Amino acid sequence: MIADRGLLAGPENSLYIPLLRQWLKKCDENHECHSKKHFWPTRVIFVGPSDSTELELWETEEKKSVLSDADGYIALSHCWGRLTDEEKRKICTTAENFETRKGGFPLSDLPKTFQDAVEVTRQLGKKYLWIDALCIKQQIPNEGNPDFEIEAPLMGQIFGSAFCTLAASSAVDWKQGFLAPRPTSYDADGTPFQTPQYDVDAAPLNKRAWVLQERVLSRRTLHFTESYTYFECGDGVRCENLIRLKGREIKEYFLLDPRFPERLYSSGYMRSLDFIQHLFEKYAQYQLTNESDRNIAILSLMKRMSDVFRTGHRYGIFECFRFRLLLWRPGPQSNDGKNVVDTQKLPSWSWMRYSQILFFETWSLSLEVPRNGAFEFSYEQQCVLSIRIRQLKDYTMEQQGSEHFILDAKSEHVGVLWFDTMTDASIPIQKCVIVGRESSGESQDSEKTCYILLVGDMTSEKSYKRVGVGKIKARCISKRYWDGELC
Repeated sequence: MIADRGLLAGPENSLYIPLLRQWLKKCDENHECHSKKHFWPTRVIFVGPSDSTELELWETEEKKSVLSDADGYIALSHCWGRLTDEEKRKICTTAENFETRKGGFPLSDLPKTFQDAVEVTRQLGKKYLWIDALCIKQQIPNEGNPDFEIEAPLMGQIFGSAFCTLAASSAVDWKQGFLAPRPTSYDADGTPFQTPQYDVDAAPLNKRAWVLQERVLSRRTLHFTESYTYFECGDGVRCENLIRLKGREIKEYFLLDPRFPERLYSSGYMRSLDFIQHLFEKYAQYQLTNESDRNIAILSLMKRMSDVFRTGHRYGIFECFRFRLLLWRPGPQSNDGKNVVDTQKLPSWSWMRYSQILFFETWSLSLEVPRNGAFEFSYEQQCVLSIRIRQLKDYTMEQQGSEHFILDAKSEHVGVLWFDTMTDASIPIQKCVIVGRESSGESQDSEKTCYILLVGDMTSEKSYKRVGVGKIKARCISKRYWDGELC
């Protein structure tokens, strides 16, 4: 539901900045979105007064006495774009220019997106700004970055503790900026208003994997899109044309939580599971410059959620939801192997290996899950799950597209399998692991549907890799099992 339309402001309008200030002021006074934590990133940019042409890179530990009375910093969420190493050396903070920047550096040396962020920070009456490219020492070319390895796990705290986040949603890179003039009125023909789901979610910024945790963990965000500026906080979403948006989907309601994921946790197990599956399906499609960052780009979000749910996590799997989160299959375009994003660094059981995934919709099912340590995380080997392997028996298989239907000895349909790649489909499959079994209904145990992972041998005697997933009648699975490790 969308409220009555109002007057569009726009960056060039004298009412624009006062409106942004008013949003934040009302939020401070009436909501509980503003962080009360006294956290400072390792470094921030001191932006100085509005007429200053110089910036300074501050190490917060050295400026404790000054920052103790400060009212926080603003964080920038942005797209890096395709930059050459030469452009990165000129713009980024590196070991070579680090000490120089602490003494001061020209605002004019920065690209338009960063200059716009400085301008908004000053106009909002703040003195400190955090930008990853400037506040984390960059290694160029990017071949191992010790400072990044220290700072990356802190992203949740950095964005979650900021006064607010500026999201340069429409800018495809550093050069474009996000304060370009826009139309000052609605079209006379009544052109429909674009909702944030379109204007924000479809923007270039929100196709980047790193941005998911930046957005979710930020307590409040100013989204600068091609059409409008939006203010998003725990109370809802407001647009610069004075529209307030209400009644968003329940999944979006959880994302607006300034103390994410507390709302989600209080919603119950099944609703939490449904949301988490939705979140991970979206994340799998997001883009990364370095696919090796697939795990670390969501690490702060995983940690925050695991803290609230009081559970462990590994490679996109929460321990308390592990049985249902292991039941995923690659999306329809993935079976040719083109959407495999990692074949070495991630375990075979992690959905993070694929850029398109679909979880089984088991949230509405009552499942019996294995006990006695099944699928437990190994705390000696990060990539290993403890499993019990069984044999598939008395079946034949018929392929129809990406699905392989299972028939019993009487040619009756008893299940369906999905292989992770077409290469996996060519491997003779005899082994599986039961993830869960339907517990509802009056069927005999042998007729109940089991949800399984298909596994193949690895070089080590006890080690197996996932090659697919499926569901099949229990009578086609052996009762005898042996212990192994899923890698």
